[in-house]
Amino acid sequence: MAGSALDELPRWSWLLGFDLRSATLIIATIGIIHPSAYIYSCIVHRGCLFTAAWLLAAAWCAFSVALLVGILQGLALTYECWVWFTLVFAPLMILLMGALAAHCCLRLYASLAAFCTPVLAIVFYWITLYFAFVVNSERMSRFS
Repeated sequence: MAGSALDELPRWSWLLGFDLRSATLIIATIGIIHPSAYIYSCIVHRGCLFTAAWLLAAAWCAFSVALLVGILQGLALTYECWVWFTLVFAPLMILLMGALAAHCCLRLYASLAAFCTPVLAIVFYWITLYFAFVVNSERMSRFS
């Protein structure tokens, strides 16, 4: 396997006490379930931010399904595609959630929950960057 920019990312050996393969399976499952968090918001609010966030989350779900297949079939390309997409996806979602939190702050009668939800999402997407490092570490250990 030829070297790539992914080879320079930090390496991890575990996620919350799980080995890399189990952690990668958990991460793929989280990625598959994740878009369901946006369905209610998209139906109720129908804003551009929610729609963009849901479309990105749905794409991440598709890449997570591919990652799950790649784990089971042993396909290195699915790992690489998932890591690359996640390294773009997470910062975009952090920006979208930051814009959403700012919008909630500027509204006159915004509730605390309306502000805290995007802030919690921002924390989740920072953790998602860590997920990318864990999956990349699994890719490096499995296919190098």
